[in-house]
Amino acid sequence: MIEATGRVVVTACLLALAAGPAAAQDAAAVAWDAAEVTKIAQQAADAIDQVYQSVTRTRTGASVGSGQAANYARLKDRVRVARNESRHLVTALKKGEGLVETRPVHERLMSLVRDAREIGRSMFLEQDTLTKADEAVKQLEALAPYYETSEG
Repeated sequence: MIEATGRVVVTACLLALAAGPAAAQDAAAVAWDAAEVTKIAQQAADAIDQVYQSVTRTRTGASVGSGQAANYARLKDRVRVARNESRHLVTALKKGEGLVETRPVHERLMSLVRDAREIGRSMFLEQDTLTKADEAVKQLEALAPYYETSEG
């Protein structure tokens, strides 16, 4: 029963993460504001770190014979890399790098979120993880319009 509940949560979590980039693409581009982008990127990095901590603490689907061990490992890897990329984005922004220099990092971060969604379609996470993922999506949605501009 706990494993089934966990699967529902993982699926919902990853669907929420996946909705973020798609919803962000519909947002109108806004002028680059380095201070605001840095602030939002830091909030996104903090939120993604919370998702990572929750995923690694939960170990949902990793039991031997569950058929989910490989997907869990892939999901954990994508969230780990997303955490690292979000930290790199913040560091680059704090060093004064702008839209052109940080756009590839942002694009890679969005790609990782899409990958996590694909992996999670057959998995579930706990409610705590979903709540944290919702916050990460909220921050990523706030960041995306700055990267939608045709500048650079």
